[in-house]
Amino acid sequence: MLYRKLPKTGEEISALGYGVMRLPMTGDRTNSEVDYAIAEKLVRTAYENGVNYFDGAYIYLGQKAEAFMAKALKPVRDKVKIATKMPPGFINDATDFDKIFNTMIERLDGGYIDFFLMHGFQTYEAFDRLRKLGLLEFLEKIRKSDKVRYVGFSSHSNEKQFEEIINAYDWDFTQIQYNYLDTRMQAGTEGLEYAAKKGLGVMIMEPIRGGLLADIQDEEKLALIGKDTTPAEMALRFVLDRPEVTCVLSGMKTMDEVTQNIATASKYGVGNLSVSEKANLEKVAEIFRSQVPVGCTGCGYCMPCPFGVDIPQCFEAYIEASITNYERGKGAYNQRTGKLGDDPRDASLCQKCGLCETKCPQSIKIREKLEEVNKYFG
Repeated sequence: MLYRKLPKTGEEISALGYGVMRLPMTGDRTNSEVDYAIAEKLVRTAYENGVNYFDGAYIYLGQKAEAFMAKALKPVRDKVKIATKMPPGFINDATDFDKIFNTMIERLDGGYIDFFLMHGFQTYEAFDRLRKLGLLEFLEKIRKSDKVRYVGFSSHSNEKQFEEIINAYDWDFTQIQYNYLDTRMQAGTEGLEYAAKKGLGVMIMEPIRGGLLADIQDEEKLALIGKDTTPAEMALRFVLDRPEVTCVLSGMKTMDEVTQNIATASKYGVGNLSVSEKANLEKVAEIFRSQVPVGCTGCGYCMPCPFGVDIPQCFEAYIEASITNYERGKGAYNQRTGKLGDDPRDASLCQKCGLCETKCPQSIKIREKLEEVNKYFG
């Protein structure tokens, strides 16, 4: 495993980090649990191969991610770095900061948080709302305690607002979405460079865009990527190429994904891409931009829908049909949303309430897109 240094302290962090948001689950969508036996094996294999950064959140895995990390990583706790995030949407008054923080610590078996983040600031206004409730005082208190080592924030905001949030507090690190398709979206390349220039560590989420950049089927894109590599490897290499990046997070769901990503992060560092490889990836990105009908990454923040729509599955099938073939996508849509069964979760159930749009980190016009999905699949 290759390692990179946190700018402010020089602490070594594995180039590949484990995002636990997508770990395998058991049960149905209303009563699911972490598939502990499989999930533990995945994260322990990652640790045994050099991964030392594990990224969770208060809301991940049905609010079970923190307890899972505490249990699965307990034997090696002093050798790993646990990151987790406090949800701004759960903060309504000043007392909520301590209340939720204490719950996070309890879930971590009374332990500590190496990398504490405020979760998913979409705008500067979202940050400012919490600032007025006492956020900065709370951050100062916990960073001086023995329960937190570093303080940061994750963000899906645009570049301008991202920079405003950076300048509003003395953060240790940040976390942004970045991949070769999103260089001009959200914080983008300019935001990445700005954060590094300000001395922040930068953790990258969605390097493979929720799997979109790994599951490439058409010959034109594959030819540009090259026959001696894989789409997933090239997507990771693109992010690992950047000197501003501290750690690349991957939400690995299978052992194959774990071993393949470890191999990539153990081989490729800063400057690994040639000029022609970068140019080819930009061409692949342009083809994607012309094909992908909705910018969903499958994060699930929009859920649950009060009317039962499985929004991520609707969009996943829509994307699949658009970039592979219609019949394959329609089959996936019918199966994943139960459209033809007794428990439908398809786009036709949308009542256009708009609740989902208030939570989407990609700022997707979900109501419009669900209407498109419904018309597209019939």
